[in-house]
Amino acid sequence: MRNRLILIVLVLSVGGTWLTANGQPNRGYTTRSKRAIENYKEAVTSFELGDYGAALNNLSRAKRADGRFIEAYLLEAQVHEQLGNYTKAYELNLAAHALDTGYFALTRLFAGRCALKAGMHEQAIMQLERYLGRRDVPPYRKMQAEQMLRSAQFARYAVSHPIRIAPEPLPPTVNSVHDAYFPSLSADELTLTFTKLMPLPGMPISRNRNYMQEDLYIAHRASTDSAWGKAEAVDSPVTTPEANEGAQSITADGKRMYFTKCEGYCNIYYSDKNSKGEWSQPRALPSPINLAKSSDKQPSISSDGHTLYFASNRSGGRGGYDLWRATLDPINGWTKVENLGDTINTPGDEQSPFIHFDNQTLYFSSNWHPGIGAQDVFVSRCVNKKGWTIPKNLGYPLNTPYDDIGLIVSPRARDAYYASNRRSEMGLDLYTFEMPDSLRPVAVSYVKAQAIDAKTKYPIPAECQLIALSTGDTLMSPNADANGEFLVCLPMGERYGLFASHEGYLDYSEHFDFKKFHNATAPLELHFAMTPIAVGNTITLRNVFFELNSDSLARESYHELNRLVSTMRRYPKMRVQIEGHTDNSGTPSYNLELSKRRAISVRVYLSNAGIATERIECVGFGQTRPAADNTTEAGRAANRRTECRIIAL
Repeated sequence: MRNRLILIVLVLSVGGTWLTANGQPNRGYTTRSKRAIENYKEAVTSFELGDYGAALNNLSRAKRADGRFIEAYLLEAQVHEQLGNYTKAYELNLAAHALDTGYFALTRLFAGRCALKAGMHEQAIMQLERYLGRRDVPPYRKMQAEQMLRSAQFARYAVSHPIRIAPEPLPPTVNSVHDAYFPSLSADELTLTFTKLMPLPGMPISRNRNYMQEDLYIAHRASTDSAWGKAEAVDSPVTTPEANEGAQSITADGKRMYFTKCEGYCNIYYSDKNSKGEWSQPRALPSPINLAKSSDKQPSISSDGHTLYFASNRSGGRGGYDLWRATLDPINGWTKVENLGDTINTPGDEQSPFIHFDNQTLYFSSNWHPGIGAQDVFVSRCVNKKGWTIPKNLGYPLNTPYDDIGLIVSPRARDAYYASNRRSEMGLDLYTFEMPDSLRPVAVSYVKAQAIDAKTKYPIPAECQLIALSTGDTLMSPNADANGEFLVCLPMGERYGLFASHEGYLDYSEHFDFKKFHNATAPLELHFAMTPIAVGNTITLRNVFFELNSDSLARESYHELNRLVSTMRRYPKMRVQIEGHTDNSGTPSYNLELSKRRAISVRVYLSNAGIATERIECVGFGQTRPAADNTTEAGRAANRRTECRIIAL
């Protein structure tokens, strides 16, 4: 969570004179009362320690000693702003201004800021316009005021045109008296991980972060319709008593966690989960992700595991914190880091990125893009794998005059989770709501698979590849673990090909249709057997397709056949028999002839790729060897197949 402490004694210029760290202006106070000054100094000390109650008591005594003590009004406004009492802070800034309209030029700017936070948009616009009407506004203050004015004007419109959502706080098993934020969700939507701000051992709950520590918590549920169970702290070695850990992102298969660890500067670490469910000793990501003398934090890993989005205040950015992304090279690791550019990043802070499971929709928080509160949530979509659409504010009442951060959206693109302190007395809590259609990403489902040996049934740590059949593009290359298992997320509306390989085995292939048969509520669980390379063994080339009632190969077949070419090149003495099969549509004689012509088409393709014709035999079986019942469409599809049998090695 960002440090919200903004000390008036360090940043305010009073009548052209800067206040020093102990509250003493270089040219003297606006009071001659020693008692008022003494109480004011005690208030400054209390404020710096995070004891806001004591600060307010001392300021009240200072004002009783001298009701025209302007600095007391200004600091009291700052305390109330820090406490979230924005209307009171607005009134105190105006009261300070009324005491001497020329003493402190920034009172209207700060009054406008507090009015904006309080949702008093007309008052915010009026104060900001009056401030900008001055002739002595410094350029950087002008930029700040213009940004707040744009936000106030946007907020006025947004509040009068609310979107139809109803954010609901998560149950007490997740939310508590402690701040909870930065949620992340597993691909099956059954595990929720988040950051919780906890008191240091022996310390009471405090608003002063010096007495608090961030830790990771996990909650589980039995199904997507079930309630969340009690959140439990993530055990050591991920969480430690020496540092703040949080702002995590977990890979789609749940086996690697990226998270932020802060000890002075913040860095991004990762930890892997073993077969027993235990997390490994965390390791820091290397340069160029983590850099010296910069804070690199709040990672979000893409569902294919190849792109890591994060926030950083490193040099070369546009503002305070910018959003960046790193690309994983299969050989050289994390080598390329790039700024997301001016469309996303601003002179302010962009933080808490979340790249949806569709790998193209980005949600993030910003305090500079026109918004309603201190931190609003925005959405942008990747264009042509490079650029981004103009960020869209998600609107009211998702965004409020308070902090709204860390939004994530479920793989199914239906449910959203985020943190907000809209109930200021409760601090930051986690909320959920159903995402409106206009703000949804592309829905994704997932494939959960296991590879085993066809004979022994032992698991195989296969090397896998997933392609989009329509384009032939490789989408991801997951590797099965020691249990032969892997899980990947895939966007809806596409037909996919799966290929699995392992030394000593024939390639396994499969295809699945996320247009018709599988969707976000019906993911695919696949258990497949891999066949050892041996004479007599047969594999089905499930990603070989033909045009309807034709022996012409569809272009979606090329990837599968190219892999078969590679296998036969690795085994130069291998001879195969290509076997064609059909369903029972049409006459038996027609199907027999069609199946043989299709087998010949495969041989022609292999021959054109450099495989000697004498190594390839062809036979057609028509409808005589069905693999499934022909009474269903799924059964007929299974019967329309091409097989490859090894006849010599």
